[in-house]
Amino acid sequence: MRKFIEKLCDGVVKEWGMIVALVLLAMPPMLFAPVFFGGLHSGFVNGFDMELWRQLKYPIIDMGLLMLLVLVVVEIVHWIGKKWVKWVVYGFAVALATVRIWLWWVFRLRISPSTLMLLFETNSQESSEFVQVYLLGWYGIGLIGIVVGLVGFCYLLEWINSRVELRNTWRKIAVCFYGVCMIWGMIEVRWIVKFVECENSDDVGKIQLELGYDGYTYGASNVWAVCFAYVSNAAISGDVDICKKIAFDIQNGECAVTCDRDSTVVVFVLGE
Repeated sequence: MRKFIEKLCDGVVKEWGMIVALVLLAMPPMLFAPVFFGGLHSGFVNGFDMELWRQLKYPIIDMGLLMLLVLVVVEIVHWIGKKWVKWVVYGFAVALATVRIWLWWVFRLRISPSTLMLLFETNSQESSEFVQVYLLGWYGIGLIGIVVGLVGFCYLLEWINSRVELRNTWRKIAVCFYGVCMIWGMIEVRWIVKFVECENSDDVGKIQLELGYDGYTYGASNVWAVCFAYVSNAAISGDVDICKKIAFDIQNGECAVTCDRDSTVVVFVLGE
């Protein structure tokens, strides 16, 4: 049993540098700190109450899911044993972190349903204008600098990891850490199931309020922000289906609207 546990945790012990890199890349401190650490400070100073726990609920759930994902990915990469697989994972993490930092730096935007929808609805002409304005000037140079810095950060941690091997006590701590994070993450997986089951934006909004809105605005990890944006936009299609059904019902006379007053005010809204 002991050998099985050691074999299962072998990737966590030997790839600790990759774990640190992926967590830091996915959880930008400048966005996460005001929610979580600020809340903890307020709790220790003013006492923990139900409102504070509501604010801390989302960061705790998000961190548990992130740690579960990172540990599973690291174990898979370690079992495969191919360098190119590891750097594909690093590339994905660096790309998300770069987008997150660049959006905040240039537009003060975060990865959200709105930004994802703008990306999907952008045509070729708008994309060309965007590249000319934002990627061929100083912002483009800054973007390259961000990528180089993050890739260098990953190389640095890999270099340290290759020269520092965890032994004895630290190995045991790593194994305990692995177990706690796996249990923590598996408990929080239920929220992923709830989001996947959302059929319209009302369902998403209910879960969003249940978790605490500030979490989505300030502290979501990169992976969770993308997943939430995708699920929210997918749920909008459910709203469209509802609107279509109502329109067909009205056309067929199943939702007749009557007004007994002498004067009727009709508002016509013309949009895209």
